[in-house]
Amino acid sequence: MSELQTYQTIESGIEIEFKRSNSRFIGIALPATDHNEIQHHLDGVKKRFPDASHHCTAYRLLKEGKVEEASDNDGEPLNSAGPPILQVIAGRELLNLMVVVVRYFGGTKLGVGGLIRAYGDAAKMALDEIPVITKIPQAQLRIRYPHALTGAVMGVLHHNGVDIDSVDYDELAQAYITIPLSQRAFLEQELQEACAGQAEVHDD
Repeated sequence: MSELQTYQTIESGIEIEFKRSNSRFIGIALPATDHNEIQHHLDGVKKRFPDASHHCTAYRLLKEGKVEEASDNDGEPLNSAGPPILQVIAGRELLNLMVVVVRYFGGTKLGVGGLIRAYGDAAKMALDEIPVITKIPQAQLRIRYPHALTGAVMGVLHHNGVDIDSVDYDELAQAYITIPLSQRAFLEQELQEACAGQAEVHDD
């Protein structure tokens, strides 16, 4: 798979609600960039709707240039809830977000086909209501180097227009930066050449 130059995502959250065969469905789309955010969002939704029958989820993340995705049926029949939600997200080629669909069972069984349609519709309706934005994949990096090479490291960073998030001065200096993922290999090569291989670049 070629490296993504841009990707589409959402910048804020949205919530929709509808009823089907007496069951109440609440579709919630939220931006998320890592598993901690996903768990935080899910905990928040469960706290808001603690008495719901199900809290079904799906997410797609961009991690180091690769797509990571997963879904959860949360007690609904196999493949009837989480996968339909995920299919909607993936079909729109969205990344760095999650969708939670909350269900309050209304006493009428929908069947697997009905559940697939309901959970998919909840995801569609939520994503239809929120603007999509285009972003450039970013890499958060930590550069470790001897203090004597501070001038060389800073020279390379400034020459490439890289803003420095922060710098720590321990036994070795550490500079923290955020750059477009596509620039990482080139920047790492320049640092190695300028520092004679004494600068280490790590994912932060």
